[in-house]
Amino acid sequence: MGHQIHILAPSEYLERGETIEIPIVIELDEPMSRVRNITAKFHGAERAEADYTVTTTDSDGKSRTETRTAIEYHDIVVSDFMLLGPPSKGFFGGLMDSMATLVGGGSSTRLDAGRHEFSVAVTIPHDAPPTLDGQKCRVFYTLTVTIDRALAFDPKEEFAFRVVPRPAAFEAQPVVAKYPGPQGHGFWESMFGKQAHLTLVVDKDTVIPGEELQCMLGLEAGKPIKVKRVEARVVCCESTRAHGHTDAYTHTGDWIQIYGRDELPGEFSHRFTMPVEFVGPPSTMAHVFDVDWFVEVNFDVPWAADPKIKAPLRVVLP
Repeated sequence: MGHQIHILAPSEYLERGETIEIPIVIELDEPMSRVRNITAKFHGAERAEADYTVTTTDSDGKSRTETRTAIEYHDIVVSDFMLLGPPSKGFFGGLMDSMATLVGGGSSTRLDAGRHEFSVAVTIPHDAPPTLDGQKCRVFYTLTVTIDRALAFDPKEEFAFRVVPRPAAFEAQPVVAKYPGPQGHGFWESMFGKQAHLTLVVDKDTVIPGEELQCMLGLEAGKPIKVKRVEARVVCCESTRAHGHTDAYTHTGDWIQIYGRDELPGEFSHRFTMPVEFVGPPSTMAHVFDVDWFVEVNFDVPWAADPKIKAPLRVVLP
């Protein structure tokens, strides 16, 4: 039996605060029986996933470790629409109705062949965050139409919308990062120089992808330090929280060499330009995830841990 569900949205893009009317058309080549109802659901939510490990021991004392994924949602907007028929009876009510259908009963109807037209009006909250697509986190907005059939496959169609970001309005300020942090040098890092201190200054803390940052790197060590090279890149880190589990995924830009001599003097400063590539989702603070950006400078040091210094950024869309 042929059928088609068409969600005729005027656009895939939505603006905050607007209400739009969305036509829905169901076309049937022949009649469809056992139709309980036809529903539509507009759902906007944050989604975060976190991988974690679980170790179990069987009766023979053998242990097995497996990786599982926790997924958590934080709803932004949920709108349910009844297009045809009575509301759903839930799982057990639907099961009883299906049993009744087997013996000729149940509460269902028959849709004639042809075109059936419906519509829904959806509203986007004024404070809705923009659509976001990450590796372990996302913000989505979808409209799903479902034909609920007793004892049969439920035809379904989904349309994904995109909520556009607001134009960025900000006053950028310089940002200063220091190394080491409050915890001091680690053992291997101390081989870089027990008295070594790094400073990274970035000319602005908020940036649009495609722009360049002007940076200053400073070193105070008291004596020359050997390095293979000094390199920098932009880093984007997704931090997710799902049902008590935490996880992270890091997007990295390409390293660019900003200094390549074999030995740095005890007091050293160097200016460099850092292009900001759009390697991950924009900076975000959400209920179930955060997205943080940094400028990271790495010292490739022979026979020692490579010290890194990071300056936080806020990357926004234009």
